[in-house]
Amino acid sequence: MLFAGSQIGDVHALAQCRQDFTASACKMCIAGGLRDAVKVLCESRKGAVVFLEICTVAYSHQELLQYPTGNELDITASKRDFLPIILETEPFNTSVRELARAVARMAATSPAHFGTGEKKVVQAQYRLTIYALGQCMPNLSDKDCEICLTDLVYAIDIGVDMTTGRVAKVWCSYRFSLYKFFRGKPALVIPAEGEIDNSKHI
Repeated sequence: MLFAGSQIGDVHALAQCRQDFTASACKMCIAGGLRDAVKVLCESRKGAVVFLEICTVAYSHQELLQYPTGNELDITASKRDFLPIILETEPFNTSVRELARAVARMAATSPAHFGTGEKKVVQAQYRLTIYALGQCMPNLSDKDCEICLTDLVYAIDIGVDMTTGRVAKVWCSYRFSLYKFFRGKPALVIPAEGEIDNSKHI
């Protein structure tokens, strides 16, 4: 499990890596994240959260192992990428959110709180596949994991021609893209509307 939590004095630390990366890659990411987080913590004296490609690192004078409502570190980071293509907004947005809800349910109920999936979209002008990954800190309860990821799903701000989105909190993260950015086969495959469903569902 690529996850660790600790306390030194009155400072709490939390770190987690994506489950599809190796322990060595996780170690390197966390080392860099810790350096950045310590700098921010020294300046703010309250807490720091660093969201990197494969890991999340947090320092705080507050307890981090539980999922609190209204915590000062309950912030959302986001990333958006675009490609010069025209997407029919409604079918694309509907597919993005359908996949997000399915992956969130998978992550919340899996032992590792980790889930991946893909959703095919077929329109007259284009055919594409949306890939997604959702993850929670493994110490969270299934209920808290689902709440955390559901909050992120609602926080996704899908814009015109948006092809990649990432939203994250200290305790959970969600990402989707039009290219397969995670390792291994998606655990969940949702076919395009009207296609025969031979996929694995939760």
